[in-house]
Amino acid sequence: MMAKKTSKSFELPSGHYVALPHALLDSAAFMGASHRTRSLIVELMRQHNGVNNGHLHLALGWLKARGWASADGVQKSKQEALERGLIIKTREGGLNIGPDRYALTWLPITNFVGLQLSRQDYHPGRYLFMGKPPATRGEKPPVPIRQAAKRIVKRSDYSVVRSDPAPAAGMVKAVPIPPDGAKTTIFYASAIPPNGNNELLPIPRGSSRRVVGARGRSGKRKQALAPQNASGNFPNDFGKIREKQ
Repeated sequence: MMAKKTSKSFELPSGHYVALPHALLDSAAFMGASHRTRSLIVELMRQHNGVNNGHLHLALGWLKARGWASADGVQKSKQEALERGLIIKTREGGLNIGPDRYALTWLPITNFVGLQLSRQDYHPGRYLFMGKPPATRGEKPPVPIRQAAKRIVKRSDYSVVRSDPAPAAGMVKAVPIPPDGAKTTIFYASAIPPNGNNELLPIPRGSSRRVVGARGRSGKRKQALAPQNASGNFPNDFGKIREKQ
């Protein structure tokens, strides 16, 4: 008599739960996302009941009740999830029509009523299209961890010293003031003259007159007083001129 096959036991939680496929958890789109974006994906999965994919929302009032306090953080995480293909927008929200609606891209959509998306336009698995970025020309692809561990890298003392960001004694701090005090100038002479500032004095004008006559046709000016001789008397010619005047 053959033994009866025992039923396979499953370690399932009690009550409602959500399932995350391993293909999603191991994908580059999910693994490369930030922790905040992953948490936002979990919040969307909390709304999923099996028949409402595509009708999920990220209303700020609902998220605040679940611990999301930053509206800017929600916006950044939502944008990252859209860029990585983890979610797609199925309907644009607005006044009197409610918030935007989203769908989880690893699940099918069964109800397209009220969505700005047709059955022919939606294909699950959008997150799988985000792979590793290709290496650019001249750039070597990354080396696997196991191969990198086997490589023996030879380093000399000079390379260690050169790669050191700071000297062993520490960074040198520039002192703004010398330890023996501020330096004074070596020129001890004052900028002001000892006898005071220079004053601008007018130049005295000499007394002269113009001689009119035969000798004065040239227009040259001659001194009014002739120089005295050695005895202190004026010359005879000058005396005659004085007598004529």
